[in-house]
Amino acid sequence: MRSYLPCETTESNAHISNRCHLETKIEIDSMTADRITGRAQAIRRFDCKACRVIEAAWADFVWIPKEQEAGGRK
Repeated sequence: MRSYLPCETTESNAHISNRCHLETKIEIDSMTADRITGRAQAIRRFDCKACRVIEAAWADFVWIPKEQEAGGRK
């Protein structure tokens, strides 16, 4: 999965503001009309200045679509 994320931090008394392109892994276990389940890499530690993932771990997820209202999405 590719993401373009903002990050801000203060390191050694210097403020860093950056936008980083990150690539993480995702695995889909099940996909139905009601939900998608799987696991993805969750970022635990991140270097904002270098835009580098220092530590990632796998985390389970369940995506459930929003209910639709008459005339469009909620």
